[in-house]
Amino acid sequence: MTADDTVPSAVRTAARHPADLVPARRATAEGFGDLDATCAITGGVEAAPTGVDAVPERGLRRREPPHGGAEGR
Repeated sequence: MTADDTVPSAVRTAARHPADLVPARRATAEGFGDLDATCAITGGVEAAPTGVDAVPERGLRRREPPHGGAEGR
């Protein structure tokens, strides 16, 4: 996968799993290329309408601390 494929791939995966963050992340992680970037993009697209409300509690506990005081936005 090249950089030109990263965003389209992530958006396609998010579109196949609307409002369903966990399956979208799993499907993205099964792909190729820069998985950190594609998973982050997919997660952002999936969470855009709901914010952190759609993120499972386990995922919230395991994440890195937000930067710049963005907690809860």
